[in-house]
Amino acid sequence: MDSNNPEIQQPYIVIKASKLNERQGFLTPILKITEDGYEPIIHDEYPSDILVSKDYPSIDEAYGYNELFILESHEFDIEKSHEKGKKCYWAETKNISHQIPNTLIPILDIELPPKETGNLPLGVIPPKGVYFINNDTFLYGPLISPPNQNEDGFYIIEPYTHPNFSFGRGNIGKFKVSEILNCIVTLYINYKEEKRISSLKHLSYFKKNDSFIDYLPDEQLVKVLNQQNFGKQSTKLGKKEAERLQQAIIQFEKNNRSTKDDRLERLKTIIGRYLSESDIGYELIKEYLNSNTGQKFLGNYIEVKMPSLLNKYIDQIKTEANLEENKINAEIEKKNRELTAIKEKIDLEAIKAAEEINNTIQNKEKTIEKILAETEEETRQLLAEKEKELSEKISLKENELENLKQNFINIDLDIKNKLKTLNLTNKIEELKGQCDYYEIHNKKLAAVADGYKATLKGDDDNTDLQKKIGEMQAITKVLSGSITTEIPQRTIKPLIFCKVIPESAQEVVESLSNQFMQDNGRIFNTEEMTNLVVSVNQSFLTILSGPPGTGKTTTATRLAKALHLGDSSDEQNFLHIPVGRGWVSSRDLLGFYNSLKNVYQESRTGLYNFLSRPTSINDEALKLILLDEANLSSIEHYWSDFLGLCDVEHFNRPIETGIPHPEKRIITVNENTRFIATINNDATTERLSPRLIDRAPIINLSNHINSFSDSTDKIFDGAITAKNLRALFYKEGAQLNKSDEITLNNIINILRENNSALGQPVLISRRKENAIANYCEVAGEMIGSDVAMDFAIQQQILPHIEGYGTNFRNRLLKLAEVLNKSYPRSAAELDRIIASGNEFTGSYSYF
Repeated sequence: MDSNNPEIQQPYIVIKASKLNERQGFLTPILKITEDGYEPIIHDEYPSDILVSKDYPSIDEAYGYNELFILESHEFDIEKSHEKGKKCYWAETKNISHQIPNTLIPILDIELPPKETGNLPLGVIPPKGVYFINNDTFLYGPLISPPNQNEDGFYIIEPYTHPNFSFGRGNIGKFKVSEILNCIVTLYINYKEEKRISSLKHLSYFKKNDSFIDYLPDEQLVKVLNQQNFGKQSTKLGKKEAERLQQAIIQFEKNNRSTKDDRLERLKTIIGRYLSESDIGYELIKEYLNSNTGQKFLGNYIEVKMPSLLNKYIDQIKTEANLEENKINAEIEKKNRELTAIKEKIDLEAIKAAEEINNTIQNKEKTIEKILAETEEETRQLLAEKEKELSEKISLKENELENLKQNFINIDLDIKNKLKTLNLTNKIEELKGQCDYYEIHNKKLAAVADGYKATLKGDDDNTDLQKKIGEMQAITKVLSGSITTEIPQRTIKPLIFCKVIPESAQEVVESLSNQFMQDNGRIFNTEEMTNLVVSVNQSFLTILSGPPGTGKTTTATRLAKALHLGDSSDEQNFLHIPVGRGWVSSRDLLGFYNSLKNVYQESRTGLYNFLSRPTSINDEALKLILLDEANLSSIEHYWSDFLGLCDVEHFNRPIETGIPHPEKRIITVNENTRFIATINNDATTERLSPRLIDRAPIINLSNHINSFSDSTDKIFDGAITAKNLRALFYKEGAQLNKSDEITLNNIINILRENNSALGQPVLISRRKENAIANYCEVAGEMIGSDVAMDFAIQQQILPHIEGYGTNFRNRLLKLAEVLNKSYPRSAAELDRIIASGNEFTGSYSYF
């Protein structure tokens, strides 16, 4: 032992754990041996078992799997414990000893087998040595089992005789479990709980004189008789000896009428059964025939007697066979006659039925011809009447349609006049502000000019002339517009926020769905509205795709109005920007700084003014910007300043304007700002770049299900703050559930598999995976995880499809097998892509 390590001299019950190498291994402590008995081991005290430093193979050879033995002492290893950060121990082989006999005796939790056989249930292997059986109520034993199974494959149990238990031969103790709990030790071997008797000596203290039962098997009764020399020293009991034994039993009962012996009753039953068997001499004959003399006798007997023995049986068999053959032939002939009669009957009935069917068909044909002849003229007359009636209705409807068109034209003119009036009112307010500004500015300029003129006329001393000329130059620059001038900001009407804050995302969706149903536009069901609102709130840019007339522009304007953000006329928090053909840079969208004139020349879109207007209460709500017909020019070019803002980590990146004044040099995009772009897919528009597709969901409005949703009549009476919307429609650290994660990985692996037989791969970025997880986390709670994943695949994954050739088509067909199972929207979108490729050039594209 190492003197630097503290020695633990308390003995432990242990088992083998595992080998470390050829010389070393580990022991697992099970119990502490104390003066009062045993204590369980706390796992935290021995997290790494106990290392045997040398000669471990001798332990491995001496003790079996899970066999208990004693470790007298071991040491705590301070250095190893400090190095590994957990308690470590080691021991030497010389401190190992065998378990004390008749201690920690195993207990089997089974029903006690019947004593007549003593057979344990099949599959139950008894412990080596002494053990007990426990059926929850009583404990039986001690017991022992021979090491091998009997002829029937069972292990058997026998009473075990021990000095501490003088129950008598063939008897076993029966202990009430509730009375011997102090004798039962609970231990854990390889994480499995076991119950054991602490010792036979301890259990004997609870022994009672009547606490035992007879457990002598039938086989033991016969063995006792053989030991008493019944049957003339034979290993088997002869018939005469058995009869004499039966008489002895009867005489014993007469002499001891007051005695009731259970074993004697069982013995009477066994002897009676033995005498009633018909093959009592079978064992004797079998023993003789197995001997050399018996086999020789049997051979000679068969050789001599075989002809006479066999002839008798052969003749008898032949006679019986002939009789059976005649009987069978007669039966066959009878069946043939019956079969012939049945066939003749069937043939006659078939002929008769065929004649009846032909007659019926002819009669029906005549009837049909007659009916047709009678109704043909009536049908013509009815058709003529219907045609006349329909013509009259069409004429009436055409007149009604013409009247409606005229009324619509009148209403349209009236609306346009009112809109003009309304716009003029708004313009008046704006012009008043500009007029006030210019009047003040002109007064200042006039005062400066008058002062300059007075100086030139009244002062003969021209010492101030240079100063005055400088002031005049400044005035000239102002008049020519070559210095920066302040353009007055429009007065923006403040938003009205809703009085009741929504408690759930579902409430917001229901409110918007109800408002969409009331404005006589295209109806969005709950799933479509959820998809639209979640996408717009989670994405800096959302793209609405589809052919003309599907309601892309009106969807964006209706959404802004339903969110109470304003409309295209007042531009409160909604800005409608029609994209022009030929836009090539941000100057077409925002404007640019003209260094020659030292002014920032805004674009006609009004976006610069929209983003840089003074802070107000309106900043608490979403700012929604519509890029209408966005792909008339390349979005990636004119929208390049905003493209980087699509990533969450780059959202606060400012936009440079080029203005030299520090306070106006940059525009900071409010985190509440969102863009919606509408695109058409035809030859007159620009293709979307993969870089842009990777940063925006593309909602195809042509795949529309026009159905009403079950919702309440609740409509919010004002705008909802962007902070509340973010709390409802965005989850930090969102993750897919296991099923959706497996599906998404499967789809991504199919698209990116580098296999020439599948054409060029389609790569999906980690950015898209995160966007899908965030979308499904929120939308899945409202419309179900499968529907949410269907939308996500349709608008986040499928727009990336771009390829050509038969091999690429095989990749798409492989993807279709996955989508067709659970995702109908995505499957329909993919079918469109595949069909479009087949129909035209063999190139396959979402757009």
